Amino acid sequence: MRGSLRAVVVCGALIAAGLGAAGPAAASTAVPACSVTWVGNSEEWNNPVNWSTGQVPGPNSDVCISGDGPAPEAGGPIDIHSLQVSDGADPLFENLTISDILTISGAGLFFGGTLSAPTIDNAGLIQAVNASEFLPPSVILVAPTSRSVRPASFRPQIDLLGQTTRVLVEQIGAVDAGRLWELVGRVRPQQQWGIDEALMTVLGLR
Repeated sequence: MRGSLRAVVVCGALIAAGLGAAGPAAASTAVPACSVTWVGNSEEWNNPVNWSTGQVPGPNSDVCISGDGPAPEAGGPIDIHSLQVSDGADPLFENLTISDILTISGAGLFFGGTLSAPTIDNAGLIQAVNASEFLPPSVILVAPTSRSVRPASFRPQIDLLGQTTRVLVEQIGAVDAGRLWELVGRVRPQQQWGIDEALMTVLGLR
């Protein structure tokens, strides 16, 4: 019988720590109207049901992604015309090629390989992540969560399934990836940075 333990994967956050940078916004450029919008039934970019048109975006698509629903993840090369990311959305790409303009407003964009766009209007965050984000790991570092534990600087607060909880970073451990159950969500970048800070404190990396 399955238990009720909930845990947060923490190793990827540490690997990516310090790699991000928000670049300066480009000069104002006309942004194409959306031809397809992310509706976010799951995190799979290449699943047609996750798109307003019922089709996966292609080289001529003007894509819009907002913070509604799970953020998309794409583990292969993506080639589109333009991309607008807004309202707290945090899509994750391996290799992303945009032929016109990338616009980020109040959101983040994460990539593990290459990002190419002739024009970038960035009022958010663009961050590189370790390429292992796209590889199926055999062992993962996890930390349990608790809604009743006493607050501490090394127990960052996150939102999980609509409830506020704390990550017990001091209880991190390694588990076989095959023992994990289904993914229930992802922490926001700001919350991930809090986990990074707590993990470095607990591991004595300061």
